[in-house]
Amino acid sequence: MNANQLFRIRIALLLMLCLVAITLLLSYTRVGDNANAQTLERELFKLSDKELFKLGITQVEDPPGNFDWMVAWSDSSDETLMIVLDALELQKIGAVASCGHGRAGWYVTREEFFKARNVLLESQAVYQRGVIVVTPRTKLQ
Repeated sequence: MNANQLFRIRIALLLMLCLVAITLLLSYTRVGDNANAQTLERELFKLSDKELFKLGITQVEDPPGNFDWMVAWSDSSDETLMIVLDALELQKIGAVASCGHGRAGWYVTREEFFKARNVLLESQAVYQRGVIVVTPRTKLQ
């Protein structure tokens, strides 16, 4: 095996471990096992922007050292913006919408990503507005 093949194998193994971590994290955040969820989150926090993107998570850094993850997409109508903000604010989750061309990308701190994701998925009002909640990939595609 040459160095390039070994590198590809290492990357594949890393991605598989990350996928397992996300699968476990999604199940832990549903049942409330906060200690295990926090441990898995910290493992995901170690990944680069590119590695996270391969798993379906968009990360931005602003200001330096503060990382936000995109949690949802929606239209940028005032009504939809208020419904999403209200759902998140009820759980004391801060969010920022990046709007343009009639669409909004919703960002939360990476520490609140899974909690925010669950809140949005459980909100009937958010569902009725057609908000698309990010689902990290749990399989190599």
